[in-house]
Amino acid sequence: MSLLEVLPTRLPEFLCPSPQRFGGNRDFFSERWNRQRMAQACSERDLPFVHISTDYVFDGQETRPWKITGKTYPLGAYGRPKLAGEQGIRAAGGRTAILLTSWVL
Repeated sequence: MSLLEVLPTRLPEFLCPSPQRFGGNRDFFSERWNRQRMAQACSERDLPFVHISTDYVFDGQETRPWKITGKTYPLGAYGRPKLAGEQGIRAAGGRTAILLTSWVL
């Protein structure tokens, strides 16, 4: 059975494991692959894919609010796989939204 056969009409992003759920042991390749694969599956079914990311994809040197189109430069092990995931989502195409936040409670 393929992912597309069991994909519902809405796919919560939490079904894509993130590095913090595995004690930070996931690398940027698996993060990108997981996110890209899920975004592609949604795109093939014309479903939107919403991803919550972090401002850790930036280096923190900007004095103004960040823009999603701004230059990224993650400084740590948390930001690098998050950026890789965002790049995978963009590469997948389709209807996607990437929300950047500095805190998630």
